Amino acid sequence: MPTLSVTTVINRPADQVWNAIRDFRDPSVWYPLPLADRTGGAEPDIRHVHAPGGATLRERLVEHDDPDCRYTYEILDLDRHPCGLRFDGPCLATLRVESIIGGTMARVVWSARYAWALPQDESDGGHEQIRRLGRDLFRPALRALRRKMS
Repeated sequence: MPTLSVTTVINRPADQVWNAIRDFRDPSVWYPLPLADRTGGAEPDIRHVHAPGGATLRERLVEHDDPDCRYTYEILDLDRHPCGLRFDGPCLATLRVESIIGGTMARVVWSARYAWALPQDESDGGHEQIRRLGRDLFRPALRALRRKMS
């Protein structure tokens, strides 16, 4: 199953960074892409996110762990991924904050595991799609978080 992991270091204690990103339903505090519906309407663990290229993704909170400063979510609309990926199974992503440098700084790790069906002409095993996903979605969001926390 292909994986992606993007990391940034922020010059703030982990608890401060976690407090800024811990609300799965409202990442507008730090996430640079607009949200279609923060609350998911009648589904409190669902959020809708506008993605590059015009797609709207439905994401469902799977696990939220305040003591470990992390949450995991699943992308539900698997046939409409903004990077052109066609999924064959689950797509799970985890956002976590780790304390580093004696508690004075935080490492933020956004990782994802994908099961997808590659196009027949895909010769690199999907590595280019993974790079594009990191470049177009994950890295800009972590840069925005770092700026917000500066």
